[in-house]
Amino acid sequence: MPRGLMETRLHIREVGLDLDSALARSEELDGILRNPAVKDVIWRNDGIRSVSDVALELVATANWL
Repeated sequence: MPRGLMETRLHIREVGLDLDSALARSEELDGILRNPAVKDVIWRNDGIRSVSDVALELVATANWL
């Protein structure tokens, strides 16, 4: 999302000190997501596995455990 659009949306949604922290956090997250090491991943569920099992696979694959 373009930076200007994100700032506009945050100005509409956030108020006061929350706005400053939201703007700072959005810049931080934008930098993380633009990192070439971040990849799009798609998980397909065959309908047999539970949502919890799929979520655990995602978390393990992302090395969040």
